[in-house]
Amino acid sequence: MLGVDLAQSPPVLQAMHTARQSDQMAISPTYQLLRDRNMAPELRQNSVAIAVPVRAGLGTDEPDAFAGWVVMGVRGQDFLSQTLLDRGQGAVQVDLVDPAGAGKVIATARPGHRAADGALTRKRGIVIGQRRWQVTVWPTTELLNTTDRGMSELSGIAGIALTAMLAVVTGVLVGSRNRAFHQVEQATAALRQDIERREAVEAQLHHLAFHDQLTGLANRQLFYDRLTQAVDRGTVAVLFIDLDGFKEINDARGHHAGDIVLMTVAERLRAGLRAGDTVARFGGDEFAAVLESLTGIADARAAAERVVADIQQPIDITGVPARVSASVGVAVHQPGMSVDDLIRAADAAMYAAKAAGKNRYLLASTR
Repeated sequence: MLGVDLAQSPPVLQAMHTARQSDQMAISPTYQLLRDRNMAPELRQNSVAIAVPVRAGLGTDEPDAFAGWVVMGVRGQDFLSQTLLDRGQGAVQVDLVDPAGAGKVIATARPGHRAADGALTRKRGIVIGQRRWQVTVWPTTELLNTTDRGMSELSGIAGIALTAMLAVVTGVLVGSRNRAFHQVEQATAALRQDIERREAVEAQLHHLAFHDQLTGLANRQLFYDRLTQAVDRGTVAVLFIDLDGFKEINDARGHHAGDIVLMTVAERLRAGLRAGDTVARFGGDEFAAVLESLTGIADARAAAERVVADIQQPIDITGVPARVSASVGVAVHQPGMSVDDLIRAADAAMYAAKAAGKNRYLLASTR
């Protein structure tokens, strides 16, 4: 029954545990299947579950590894009664009992009329599926002349028949282990590929949501998030960077040339700043950076000097060099400043650097 959690049935769980520990077929204690629980009491049958462990690596050089179980529930009377009737040939009545299950009868065969002589009753214990079962045999009136030896043979035949029948079932289940494991492997591989595809899509969507598509740098949202976290961890500075001369190149040589300039500047900013710093593109030719874990204002000055020096180097555009420079505003976080205050201070310092002649950095006022 699809959707049924076998682990919620203690008898089935016991058989599964025994099968895994022994690496052999195991039969559960007696219980009633779900289909029987919904029937009228007189129609319910006592049943068992057969569990066979499935292992990977069968037929290969790889070591076997436990992969799961093949489990089959069987209704006792439906499953065994015809076999008992056929083997008893109408001469005996037979009961199969689970001694560990409060003496519950699993299957019965009651042909003819039972002989009144109780001394002719025979009981045999048999072990199947790592559990002991009891077969009880009574003679019918047709067997009154049968010897005690014959009775023992018939009771033995009943036990052998049961053993053979379950052995066939075990063979079928064991033979299906490879097929079951192959199907599990296929399903697992398909699920793994689906998960990997989903994770790749999610990673791509996450990157697009928080990064600039042209340069791959962080966007405004990610910059703001990183800065908000950084101000709680130590000394932090913000650089606001605006390119000087970018508009002229973009107008004179086209948007493709402008894109090359922006991507080159992005690479130089990443290379010139530390790996732990966050570099972002705010749009157009405006960039910003979060400098974390500074020892003092001198670290921020040194970073700004590197940015100015790196950006003014020539940029090759299809064999023809072009030059831009940078106006940089630097603001160091002070006690009592909010994230917005820090951003406004760096922005104001950048505009002051541009007004002072460009290609330079200025430090924001600490007032």
